[in-house]
Amino acid sequence: MAAASVVVTHLPAHPAHFTSSFDPWNFFKPYVALGGAAFDADGEAHANILLTFQDRKRCQMQSRALYRGRHGKEIPAWALNDCTLRQVVLDLAERRAFCGRLLAHRQKHAQATETERLHMAQQALSARIPNLLVIIDRLCHEFVNSKDAERRATLAETIRAYDSSACVLQRGYAGMLTMLLHLYFRCGHNACDVARTLSEHTPVTATWVRQQVHRATLAAARIEQKNAARIARAASDALGG
Repeated sequence: MAAASVVVTHLPAHPAHFTSSFDPWNFFKPYVALGGAAFDADGEAHANILLTFQDRKRCQMQSRALYRGRHGKEIPAWALNDCTLRQVVLDLAERRAFCGRLLAHRQKHAQATETERLHMAQQALSARIPNLLVIIDRLCHEFVNSKDAERRATLAETIRAYDSSACVLQRGYAGMLTMLLHLYFRCGHNACDVARTLSEHTPVTATWVRQQVHRATLAAARIEQKNAARIARAASDALGG
């Protein structure tokens, strides 16, 4: 079946605000009518179907501004660069996976590629899931048997936090983080919209999204500083040689 083209055309002027008076500014208003296509029995598109004036009251226009920081800053360059974004995701994944032994791990696997390092970080994070499930079961058992309302409320929050962590690790922290940063910076979604999108499969909150964005910003600053120091050393060695 041949794909039918969509025709977009401007609507002509019409009486404004449901009155009989003519509004000359209608010539400059960006009202558009979206077109479709009708298919016959053979599957061929032969006619365009445009919206009528009566359909306008059921239509709406929606626009979304790209990300702008709290102080009016533009989208950070690292968020638009796939190479730098990959380095940021890898840095956060390794820091979450290896914690206090991060430096030793990076020295041991200095010759590994970014893909291999990310795979090792994912394996280390996945190995935590069984322990998290044991903790969740223990907390759920205590929640069921507890009679203290305050303690039950505290347990409910703790269980929710552990369950969210387990779901993120099961789905893949690196993949979740990549999707989060893409939606937040490149698609212009706010933290609530990102959390709502990610929560279709994994329970996360807007606070967690903001935390990850802040950590990614710090990681990008560390990477930029490290790259600048490496370039300065290379330039110094070249001049000294």
